[in-house]
Amino acid sequence: MTRSWTDNNGNKVVDCAILTMTAQSPTTTGHADTCGAATGNSLLFGNFLPSTTTVNPDILGGWGVRPYDWQIGVAVQQEVLPRVSVEVAYNRRWWGNYTVTDNVNQSPDMFDRYTVIAPSDPRLPKGGGYEIELWTIKPEFGGRTPQNYVTFETDFGPARTHYWHGVEITGNARTRWGLTFQGGSSMGRTVVDRCATLPKIDNPNTRNCKTDPPVRPNFRGSAAYTVPKVDVLVSTVMRFTPSPGLAAGYLYPNSYIQERLGRLPFGQQLTGNTNVALLDNNHRMYAERHHRQVDMRFAKIFRLAGKRADLGIDLYNILNVNTPVGYDGSYDPPPAVDGGEWLRPTAIVQPRFARFNLTVNF
Repeated sequence: MTRSWTDNNGNKVVDCAILTMTAQSPTTTGHADTCGAATGNSLLFGNFLPSTTTVNPDILGGWGVRPYDWQIGVAVQQEVLPRVSVEVAYNRRWWGNYTVTDNVNQSPDMFDRYTVIAPSDPRLPKGGGYEIELWTIKPEFGGRTPQNYVTFETDFGPARTHYWHGVEITGNARTRWGLTFQGGSSMGRTVVDRCATLPKIDNPNTRNCKTDPPVRPNFRGSAAYTVPKVDVLVSTVMRFTPSPGLAAGYLYPNSYIQERLGRLPFGQQLTGNTNVALLDNNHRMYAERHHRQVDMRFAKIFRLAGKRADLGIDLYNILNVNTPVGYDGSYDPPPAVDGGEWLRPTAIVQPRFARFNLTVNF
């Protein structure tokens, strides 16, 4: 608790009823000191506040109630040529026993459905012009204090589907003259499907209840060679990474929302805007440029008394590519194609730099 105090008699003791929340002074209480009134959260000192969250006791103990994940992996390696092998691996991981937080003071029938139309724009998926489904709470149910209940997701329907699976292909080669090479590709995706339960918990919106992205492989390779006689190690790493996903948040005037909904959303003003994501799991966009990067290392090898030391320099992003890795997600509709900020890069890969290092093996 925080409150003001004046030590009128200088004895460094609080000579007033400190647990009394109102202001006290010597002229009104007979105490020697002056204590200011408690304010704000200090007025709740010593009181227990009612919790706005309750938990289903069945999830607090017992067998098989905690969240879990399982993983399996299978790999096959085969020599295809002398000193050349190929390995193919499949991995799958899945999760279950999810819990959810349900606001018992809110139910799906308390919401109104409406749609907005994405702007017509050749930069958007399918040229834009598609419907976007949205939901907003009815005015008579707005502003209620949440009362949350944590329970099993299966209380509302079938368990969600949530798994990741992928394939990795790797080739290894060791030549007679000392050159080694390793390269391959990884591809996989995460699938989440909550469409059976999500619309039954608080809000009936199913817009992003299922995530099922396309498989977008990456490629990488590395090579190393030790120059004979001079014992100089030369190595390189090459990476090819798919471009990142994009976002497009568009500010619809509330006057347009009122026209589509028949009223203003709860708590909104006519002069304001409503931010709507134009891209979702059914309308995806990815950046055009992929990330391609080459790193190199040059190191002199020193051998002494059975020990080895490498003194070298690492060169990162040796080609000094400036591929964007982040983009502005605030959508600007036509005609602001050239002057707008949408899709302007906000971050690029780290520029070329060098690092000196010393490695000792013993």
